[in-house]
Amino acid sequence: MMKYWTTIIKAEPWDKPGPYFCFAGPLIAAETMEEAQKYCEENGLGYCKVDAEYVGEINSTGTDLF
Repeated sequence: MMKYWTTIIKAEPWDKPGPYFCFAGPLIAAETMEEAQKYCEENGLGYCKVDAEYVGEINSTGTDLF
């Protein structure tokens, strides 16, 4: 079964030096984290860093969490 991996993108403001901003990148399908990073580098997504294995989402309105 193919795994999915989350990615992050770090961006520096263009108008002045400052702290980096982090954004969620695309999900990558691959067997291992290393394969996912290699896919990014070979397919125009070298600015993405593979972060963690994607395990799912919580579908909630926010009122049923507590």
